[in-house]
Amino acid sequence: MIDVVTLATAHLFGDALASQARLRYRMFVGCRNIEHAHFGGMEYDRFDTPAAVFLLWRDTDGETRCMTRLLRTTEAYMVRSYWPHLADEKDLPSSPDVWEGTRLCADIALDRRTRQRALAELLCGVTEYLEAQGARKLIGVTSRAQAMRLFPRDLEWLGEDALIEGRTESAFRIPVRSIAPQGARERYGFGPSVLCMDGRAPERVGGMWAA
Repeated sequence: MIDVVTLATAHLFGDALASQARLRYRMFVGCRNIEHAHFGGMEYDRFDTPAAVFLLWRDTDGETRCMTRLLRTTEAYMVRSYWPHLADEKDLPSSPDVWEGTRLCADIALDRRTRQRALAELLCGVTEYLEAQGARKLIGVTSRAQAMRLFPRDLEWLGEDALIEGRTESAFRIPVRSIAPQGARERYGFGPSVLCMDGRAPERVGGMWAA
């Protein structure tokens, strides 16, 4: 399942917040050599606030192996704060029904099949969570190739490409209903809900979950 963790609920999930920061350090500082702020092998930034929502896929040891962070655009968010040149002003929302997805990553140490499943479950979780919040759209920044792999349906580009942290990336917008991979629940046997909101969930088995 996908753990939904905030600053207010972190105490229900053990060291989940530290775990996601360790994954971010490995993936962004270690693998990509980006000069993100970090301490003690954990990456962090100014958007890790009480408003941030972390969706985490964790293994049998409780270690985060796939994740993303969701930010309401009514709060400070990355595209508006750091990369407004990637979109027209009208496409930089401040609305409760538009959220931003950031820090999406999956541990490269996972085998390809497990990594694909983890990403699929995470995106199902993003869709489920945002729909419950009444959100209609998700915005973010990534390479066009990566976005097309993740979101092949209804993707809208907000502006021109630009060099962002050493890679050519673009800002995008996608309807919440189009985030989850088509057929993922049936293909992988996910239940009607993939979210764990309170730290009490079925036992993990082999990096996944079983009733």
